[in-house]
Amino acid sequence: MRPMGKKVTTMKKIAFFGGILFLSFFLSSCDTDAIYNRGLSYYEGDFYSKAIRCYKIAALFGHPYAQTNLGYCYSQGVGVEQNDIKAANYFRMAAEKGVATSQYNLGVCFENGEGVPQDDNKAFQWYLKAAKQGYPDAQSAIGTRYYHGRGVEQNYKKAVEWYTKAANANCADALFLLGRCYDYGNGVKKDHQKAQILYDKAYAAGYDAPYSKTEYWGWDTFEDDDEEWQPDTDFQADIETAIRLLLGEWNDMHNKKDMTIAFRVYNKSTQYYHQEKSVEEIIKSKEKLLSKYPDFKQELSDIKIGLIDLDNIDKKPVRINFTKTVTTSSNTPSKEYPSYLDVMFIDYDWKILTESDYVTDKNLAKRKENANK
Repeated sequence: MRPMGKKVTTMKKIAFFGGILFLSFFLSSCDTDAIYNRGLSYYEGDFYSKAIRCYKIAALFGHPYAQTNLGYCYSQGVGVEQNDIKAANYFRMAAEKGVATSQYNLGVCFENGEGVPQDDNKAFQWYLKAAKQGYPDAQSAIGTRYYHGRGVEQNYKKAVEWYTKAANANCADALFLLGRCYDYGNGVKKDHQKAQILYDKAYAAGYDAPYSKTEYWGWDTFEDDDEEWQPDTDFQADIETAIRLLLGEWNDMHNKKDMTIAFRVYNKSTQYYHQEKSVEEIIKSKEKLLSKYPDFKQELSDIKIGLIDLDNIDKKPVRINFTKTVTTSSNTPSKEYPSYLDVMFIDYDWKILTESDYVTDKNLAKRKENANK
């Protein structure tokens, strides 16, 4: 999410509304730009409650930058109680007035389902509006949409085009992601040297993921483009750590009964016990289970991470095998279920593609066998 950080110098007189007589009278000699600017000064001085009051007055009279900053404050819980719905509403007001920052932020809302229903198509549309205005973060987001085919047909070349536009504006994410395109030869000719340069530029621009550090990937420079590249062993260790963190979050979702975690750990479409389900459908299933067993707890043991194809972590799933010890109440003994998750690197994060256990698999296979007799 991004707030507006610039003061407005062009003076625009407010429009008065008959139903707000006192406020209209009070503001008759003022303008919304001045009120917005005062709010921005308060914000920069960390006087958030005063900033919010100014933003709300200016936003009430349609000031798009004030609406943008109010949306940001509500999204982050700065000076107000965090509220995704209010944030999305303010972003939409400003986005419809053509403010690129709010168009981008509204795209983020639709991408993550924050304050609005999750919708890849609408996320793409709002990102594109901001990207066409030259907003680098939105250009990078459009590149990622084309790269993965989310909300639009997959097209590596168009992904590279948009990443390049954002990278030319020194957007750290775009520099890194463009580096990946050159690294894997997606949409461009494979070029490890150019990838290395882009990773270093991304790191210098503030990209804080470890992938942007040249030494992390385990190469120096290449005189021959055809020379074989192999990541160092630390790369695999870090991937295994990331996968274990995902598994820990998934386990916390059950034990803490926090279904918001589901949006972080599941892919948008998951094979859930041999049924294809959306994240929302999985949440309903989990809530039904936890409602039936209020004391539900589970512990994981014997965790084994399967083969990781380092060159194809975004194409080939990795299986996590583990034993799930489930307790449904203090009056019943715990049960063990040999279980598994299939996970894959999607949109630069690990997501669950498949969830099941081997007891369920065995029972389903037996039913299928009996049905065919």
